Amino acid sequence: LNKDKELSFEEFTIVLSKLADDAHRISHGSERYFLGCLIPAVPQAQQSQEPLSELEKAMDAIIDVFHQYSRREGDRDTLSKGELRLLIEKQLANYLR
Repeated sequence: LNKDKELSFEEFTIVLSKLADDAHRISHGSERYFLGCLIPAVPQAQQSQEPLSELEKAMDAIIDVFHQYSRREGDRDTLSKGELRLLIEKQLANYLR
């Protein structure tokens, strides 16, 4: 938390971006970082099998959409400028109007 001990929506989205990056690392079985600490990868068989929350499902959807576009050219885990442009045009069209 910051000095005022509250999170604005913008600050909340920063926290979510870190958690989404962590979820992406988990989906690839990679090590991850939380609050600057390295956390070793946990095999998927050992991960919780509880139903995903609404927010966890949304983060999975964001990761899936990212991969739909990132795998078109080169590295599966990076977006080229063209892939990013296409993702924005197709997936965020209503926000751009």
